[in-house]
Amino acid sequence: MTIDTVLRVTDSAGAFLFETRQFLDIGNAPGLHYVLSCGKVGALTVTLPPDYNDLLLKDARIHVMRSVNGAPAQREGGSCFLIRRWDYADDYTVVTALHANHIFWRRHVLWAWSTGRGQSSFNITADDEIKDGGISVPGGSIWTNNFGTNAGAGGTGRTTGGSYTQADISAYVSLQADAGAAPIILMSYYWIPCGDAIGNLCDASFTAGTYLVAEIVAPTEDTLELQTFVGQRGQDQRFSTGNGLLFTASRGNFANGILTVDAINEVTAAVATGPGRDNGLEVRATEDLARMGESVLNRIEAFVGLDGTNTTVNQIQAAADAAVRNGRPVIQARGNLVDTDTCVRGIHYNFGDLVTVEVRGIQYDMRVDLLDVTLTGAVETTKAGFFYNG
Repeated sequence: MTIDTVLRVTDSAGAFLFETRQFLDIGNAPGLHYVLSCGKVGALTVTLPPDYNDLLLKDARIHVMRSVNGAPAQREGGSCFLIRRWDYADDYTVVTALHANHIFWRRHVLWAWSTGRGQSSFNITADDEIKDGGISVPGGSIWTNNFGTNAGAGGTGRTTGGSYTQADISAYVSLQADAGAAPIILMSYYWIPCGDAIGNLCDASFTAGTYLVAEIVAPTEDTLELQTFVGQRGQDQRFSTGNGLLFTASRGNFANGILTVDAINEVTAAVATGPGRDNGLEVRATEDLARMGESVLNRIEAFVGLDGTNTTVNQIQAAADAAVRNGRPVIQARGNLVDTDTCVRGIHYNFGDLVTVEVRGIQYDMRVDLLDVTLTGAVETTKAGFFYNG
C-alpha cells in the first residue's frame, strides 16, 4: 500500500502559495498530525523547514492531499485547515491550523429580539435554517444573517457596536442550495456563538430522528462552501447493503478496538408539561417500551417542565419525545484502522461514511465521525472514532 501525502497551502482567499512533502521529524510535534471530526473544529499540526516562514500567513489554508496507490489525490475530509499558531525554532517551524469549521465560532448571533433574526422560522427546515432559508423571512438563517448579506452594512439591525468591516464574507464562502431535508425545529439562539446555534439545531434535528451536520468544506483549492449533510456525512457503506465492508479484528482492518455501551444516563420514560401542570392540564408522556423491557428495573424517568405562556401541546409532546431519544445509551467504538486489500481508506470507504463495526461478536452500524491521522517517518497511523446514533 503506497500513501502519498502532500500539503498544498494557499492564502486566506485561496491563492496558491506552495506545496510540500517536507514534514520534519524533529521538535515537540514531529511530522504531520491532523484530526477530522464531523461538524466540530478539528486541528492540524505540522513541522516545516523555516524556509517557508514568510508564506505561513494568518488563515492561510492548508489542504491535505492524500493519494492511495498512485490514484488522483483526494482532499482529506473535503476540507482545509486555517493557520492560527506559529512556533518558531532555529531549524524548524511548527504550525497549528484549525479546521475551517472554526469560522462558525468567529461570530455571535448579534440581533435584537425584536428583529426575529435570532430564532428559527415555523416553515424552514433545520438544514436550510443554517444555510440560507430565504433571507426575506424573519429569522432568515444563521449564515446569511451573521456572515452573509444581512450581516453587512446593508443589513437591518445586526448589533456589532462598531463597523461592518469584513462582516459579509459571502464572496469567500458560498452556500450549498437549500434542500429541506431535515425537520423543522423551533428554537431561539440570540447572542450565542453561531457555532453553538448551528450545533443546537443539529442536535435538535437528531433528537427529532434525523442526523444533521454542517461543515465548511473546500470543493476546490480556492473555494469554500457551507454544506449540510443528512443521514451521514459520507456514503452508506453498511455491511447490510451488500458491499462486504465490515470493520472487525478477524478481518484485519480494525485493531485494538474497544466498543463502549454507556447506559448510565439512560432515560426510557419522560413526562413533559406546560404551565397548567398543577391543574392536571398540558401533560404529555413518551415511553420506549423496548428499552424499558431490557431489565425489570429499567423504567428510568425524566421530567421536562415548559413554562412559556404560549407553549403548545405539540411542543410539550416534542419535549417528552426528545428526552427519551436523548436518553438512549451512548454507543461508540475506537481503534486503529488497518488497510487491507479489500478495505482501504480513500478507496473503499472514507471520513463520514456509515459503516458496520464488530467487536467480540457485537455488531453496530456506525458513522466514521472522527479520524486522527499521524504521519511520521513516512509512516501513516490512523485512529478512528465510530459512533452509533440509532
